[in-house]
Amino acid sequence: MNIKPIYVVIGFLLATIIGVFIIYYVNQNPLTKENFEPLDNVSQSSSTITYIDELIIPNPEKHEKASIEYFSRINEQNKKYREALKKIPKEVRLKAAKEAIKPLQKFSETQINSFNIDGKIVDQFDNPVDDAIVEYYGTDWGLAEGSGANSIVTNIAGEFNIKDVKGKKLVINKVFKLGYQFPKIFEGITPLNQSKFSIDKYEIKAWKIGKYPLIKEGDLSLGFIPNVQNYTIDLLSKDNPLRKGANNGDFFVEFYRTSVDWEFRISSVNGGIIETSDSYRYEAPAEGYQKKIVVSGSKLKSYAVTKSFYFYNEKNNYYGTIKAEIWPYHNDEQSALFIDYVINLEQGRNLTIKD
Repeated sequence: MNIKPIYVVIGFLLATIIGVFIIYYVNQNPLTKENFEPLDNVSQSSSTITYIDELIIPNPEKHEKASIEYFSRINEQNKKYREALKKIPKEVRLKAAKEAIKPLQKFSETQINSFNIDGKIVDQFDNPVDDAIVEYYGTDWGLAEGSGANSIVTNIAGEFNIKDVKGKKLVINKVFKLGYQFPKIFEGITPLNQSKFSIDKYEIKAWKIGKYPLIKEGDLSLGFIPNVQNYTIDLLSKDNPLRKGANNGDFFVEFYRTSVDWEFRISSVNGGIIETSDSYRYEAPAEGYQKKIVVSGSKLKSYAVTKSFYFYNEKNNYYGTIKAEIWPYHNDEQSALFIDYVINLEQGRNLTIKD
């Protein structure tokens, strides 16, 4: 688990505040049978745990199950206080915890933002998508809660308006309308040093489904010896999609690398290839293809890159698309290529797959 330094500091401060508060309370209130009952560990109500932003921190009001680990770590150096804490009544423990977490509560609230988003959904033809359901929520931060889950429906112009959502981030977690496909993951929208955050035009691209063609889709994991010779990838081959030096298939592939720099070459065997940044890759272009594409880089910047391509096989008369993870330095001896591919077996450019 990757815990950010600020959360470690907050957790330590919270532990210190709660510990000092309860120690003070114990010193001011003698433990007698009349005043206290021997109950379960104080952690049952004042340091139960919850996962917030990848950090385990106390949250006394949300959870009922006990976790003795947190207070065990805090009080290992002084068993006397640990034993005393076990005898404090539940209502006293709750009061102590609420008082102790007030500073952290106030700090957490400063991290909560207010979001207002004017958005619009359009399809691949830039036509508005009406009656689409947009689900969203504001994220929690520390002890401060964001807005709960909510949804809104686009109007006839494909527009939606999200107003006054509270949270560290605003997350659009799902968009839905029958007959359309939408991006599966929306990153949280986070303001930079602002207490309020507004976007006037937030556009979501949808894909209107026409028909599903007969396709072949799959994935391949391929290894290459660099600096030696070219390989041929045949996506229709059942048993041997990768061959050395062959001249039939879909692509010629070559890897070249030094101790630092690398180069990846991909070229069409019978047709053309074109790089793309399209989100959906559901329709191959009719033109713009080239014979060869070269991708290069440095080991100092990245060990791997991901590229997407459309391709056309003129000999077999089909269009397709691939998404390739390029690993020039997969290990000491080999480079590697991890491919997801889709091919239209009906000789058309439609590459729509079922979501």
